[in-house]
Amino acid sequence: MRGVLVGAAMLWSGSAWAGPCAAPYAVDGLLADLVAVEQGFRDGKQDASIAAARNMEQSLPCLSEVMNAALAGRSYRAIGAGLFAGGDVARGQAWMRTAFEVDPTFSYGLQDFPQGHPVALAYDDVRKEMSPDPVPAGGSFAPGGHWLDGRKVSSPIATPDRPHLYQTDVGGFASHVIEGNVFPAAPVAVAATDKKVKPEKEKVEKVRPPVAEPVSTNASGVARIDRQRPAAKTPLLVAGSVLAAGAIGVYGYSFSTRGAFEDSTVLADVERYRTLTNSMVLASGGILAAGVGTFTWGVALDGGGAVPYFRVGF
Repeated sequence: MRGVLVGAAMLWSGSAWAGPCAAPYAVDGLLADLVAVEQGFRDGKQDASIAAARNMEQSLPCLSEVMNAALAGRSYRAIGAGLFAGGDVARGQAWMRTAFEVDPTFSYGLQDFPQGHPVALAYDDVRKEMSPDPVPAGGSFAPGGHWLDGRKVSSPIATPDRPHLYQTDVGGFASHVIEGNVFPAAPVAVAATDKKVKPEKEKVEKVRPPVAEPVSTNASGVARIDRQRPAAKTPLLVAGSVLAAGAIGVYGYSFSTRGAFEDSTVLADVERYRTLTNSMVLASGGILAAGVGTFTWGVALDGGGAVPYFRVGF
């Protein structure tokens, strides 16, 4: 897996380097330091690991290409491990937190450190910590490319209490190691409050007008409101009642076929009455459902709108 990651790193696509360093930190240099840290710990050459880790941290602001996101966690762990082993415990743990944030599935094994090694124990402690949420820095990025820990980002937001690698391609490529969500002033050009916000259109709720009831006047001049009964209401109520009654009848008849099933001594009769009884029970349930639905439909009709219907799609 590590060989694959190193191979992926070779596919980074960089821009013209315009960082503040005397010389760019090339991909080959980063990979050489990374391998030196890991191999030094495996071979028991801790001093070599510490030296390579310190060089990695000092050289990250000079990185001339976008950090590969798949390699960020591994690089940060190497820096954290080397600094921690070299006595800079707080800084080492800070890089470990960033490593865990970008690669939360990793855990050290015996192929990395012997059991009970202080670096592995420290990283396990970091994994158990409650990580805070990322915090916006305010403002907006200037037009161009922006990456945080190898991932393209659209706004200045980062997790506090740990370092991050922030890279920009705004009139030239540059890399920055920032602390928490403290971004460089230059790439954060437009204040967030300057953005024009379109006012939301007021939503007008459509209210259905009430249906006027028919009014008639008797011989004495007294107004009487006549009930408007839908034509389909009574047939639906009657049909629903008839279907429900039929369902009860079919279910009742299934008791006689069940008795014949229990009294049968011939295998053919047993199979025939078993099938007939099951069919009766299922049929009665279907008829009852249709009857209840039809009756409910009739009750729901009030003359105030269209007749209910079912829309079936395939």
